[in-house]
Amino acid sequence: MIEPCIIEPIPQKDIADCAVCCLAMLVGVPYSTALAAFPRRIQSATSDEGFDRREVGNAARRLGHTVLWHPGADFPEDMIGVLTVWRKDGRRKYRHDVIYSNGTIYNPAENLLFTDVDVFLKRGGWTIEGLLVRQPKED
Repeated sequence: MIEPCIIEPIPQKDIADCAVCCLAMLVGVPYSTALAAFPRRIQSATSDEGFDRREVGNAARRLGHTVLWHPGADFPEDMIGVLTVWRKDGRRKYRHDVIYSNGTIYNPAENLLFTDVDVFLKRGGWTIEGLLVRQPKED
């Protein structure tokens, strides 16, 4: 069975909390629980620096889950995980996390579900960086 079976959409509450929303959806915890698993750091009100893949993995471990990184866009379509995408804006590289589930995308920044990955990528000018997948817990 592919996990999770039910994903409760959690829209972003801040410009830089896409990773928090996506981790909460991936492991099935409330936003506040996922947020508490990330390191406390001071960010200005105008900061657009979110959490990186390593910090998401560490937060997942704090919540009792193991995750595995699949770099690039070469992963099976039936996977479920946190998809990291990026785009250049001038000299700056922006990263963003969304939920990928069996060929569909949930974008917490827009609170939209995309049934076609290519439409999501083209619409935002995104390139896939990789997919962070939750590993099943051993019984």
